[in-house]
Amino acid sequence: MASLVYEVVPVDGVWVVRLKGDSQTEVLGEKHAAVARARTLAAYERGGAVRVFTPSGDVEAEYAVAAAGNSRAGK
Repeated sequence: MASLVYEVVPVDGVWVVRLKGDSQTEVLGEKHAAVARARTLAAYERGGAVRVFTPSGDVEAEYAVAAAGNSRAGK
């Protein structure tokens, strides 16, 4: 199970990248940019994941993201 799930959700013509639940992280204009940003954010977390939603609220795609080798890891 993923420790942090970033959700990509369409809202009023833009795409919101947020942590699972309701905390807003970023707003982007293009879906592909929002998915890429969510995958980047999830890569900083051990067990991070991305879930992409359709306008009707269905899950369109889910990605498990491998942790990036960054300076924060293991500290």
